[in-house]
Amino acid sequence: MLIPDPEGQVRLDYPDGPGEHFILGDITTMDRQPWNCCPRSFLRRALADLKAETGLNLVAAFEHEFHYDAADDRVGDSYSVGSLRGSRNSSTS
Repeated sequence: MLIPDPEGQVRLDYPDGPGEHFILGDITTMDRQPWNCCPRSFLRRALADLKAETGLNLVAAFEHEFHYDAADDRVGDSYSVGSLRGSRNSSTS
């Protein structure tokens, strides 16, 4: 299951139209235990292990990715907000 994390909420407002709003979440088993391959849970475990073994705290994040194949090619714009917005616009035109 995907359990939304209210602290993983992102909202991007644009002056020229609708914004983007998404919420990151944790992937769990059906009994709500962290799934071993959940990127967020994996990062939490790695950070806890680092702290336990070295006493160090590391500020880190994982990369949230997706693939959308119905938009026009946007060379050099692959991982930008502009590309996300372009995919939304081309899917409605």
